[in-house]
Amino acid sequence: MALFTRTPLSGAPLGGPIRYAVAGSEPQTFDLRLYEADTRTPLGARRFAVVAAFECDVAPLLRRAVRFTPTTGPTGLREATGRTIAVVAEAAGSVDAPVAASARTFLPTARATEAPALLGPMPRERLLAPGECDELTLLHDGALVVTVVATGGGAERVRTYRTATGGLSLFRLAADDFPGAERIEVDAGACGRVGYTLLPAPEGSQRLAWRTAEGSIEHYTFPTVVCETLTVAKRRARGAEGHVAVATGRERRLHLRSACEGRAATEALAGLLEACEAWSCAGEEYRPVDIVTDRATLHRHGALGTLEVEIRFTREEPLPWS
Repeated sequence: MALFTRTPLSGAPLGGPIRYAVAGSEPQTFDLRLYEADTRTPLGARRFAVVAAFECDVAPLLRRAVRFTPTTGPTGLREATGRTIAVVAEAAGSVDAPVAASARTFLPTARATEAPALLGPMPRERLLAPGECDELTLLHDGALVVTVVATGGGAERVRTYRTATGGLSLFRLAADDFPGAERIEVDAGACGRVGYTLLPAPEGSQRLAWRTAEGSIEHYTFPTVVCETLTVAKRRARGAEGHVAVATGRERRLHLRSACEGRAATEALAGLLEACEAWSCAGEEYRPVDIVTDRATLHRHGALGTLEVEIRFTREEPLPWS
């Protein structure tokens, strides 16, 4: 009879190893299969030939199943659909009967995190402009109450948002839902508090969002577009009438510079360089971008830091008909 001798803890980080171990009654061939707990969707499999026992790190199989999609819409709580994954592991031997392990839920973080927590590296004091939105990633054990207090023009407005179940939740804050506000406080109880000062965004600024190693999607508005470049790929030929060139593709790049920030904020922004997903934000529209920069200066003695990054849009721009 086969049995699982090791299973990971629920809430383990996908950024680290997630190991299952199985022991059988005698040497044989084992198939380890992973399924999504609710839908039984196959997530991956491994085969071990002629072994009495084996151990397997399944994290690489599960990471590719995680999906990060920025939230849209009005202010409120959202389910973190696609960002966590509930897994059932089954081991079937050529001699022993199949055996299954209990379902485990894994988090899209680089390190183990205990609830309650506000996931993400950005400072708890932030700027937000009219028309912009921000997203908070909240890890909580049970029911969660998020209180939003908006002040401005001598008035105060309070709104409350609730969810009855624990786990990973997303809170989206849309500045336009609080017209006239000069200050917004988001209080997520034991998960933490974030304060926003509302100021108009500089003309020509560029807002980015990116996936972090802490398991969140963070936003930041780069106030300065240092330069914008356009590169056109051409195919050339020479015939009886001379040289002929046909444009086959084009690529637009933006060189962005952050505001002068303290060390903590600059370190948080540096996560852009290693982010596996990033987007350019314009209202409700999120366009995937590639962070071209692979080196940045984080600290200079005696001065506040600025971070410069270069981005390019991953989707090709359609060429005009010629």
